[in-house]
Amino acid sequence: MSEEGYEGSATTVRQYVRQARIRLGVGGGKAFVPPEPDCGKEAEADWGGAVAIIGGEERRLKFFLHALQVFREALCAVLPV
Repeated sequence: MSEEGYEGSATTVRQYVRQARIRLGVGGGKAFVPPEPDCGKEAEADWGGAVAIIGGEERRLKFFLHALQVFREALCAVLPV
């Protein structure tokens, strides 16, 4: 903006634009509020595979991941194939 000759601050421009949007009824729409899951009613689960070296041997493994959204923590079980 300074290239165009404006000498004010970016904060002044932001305030003007915010007030103009309100005045014109533009923007300022709906805010997104993420839903809070009920405890024990919502979870994610996934299966996967991996290869690991155990005792010098290459082993195929399967893993199961279970995450409760309310705690934002996960349980991971690793099983040999």
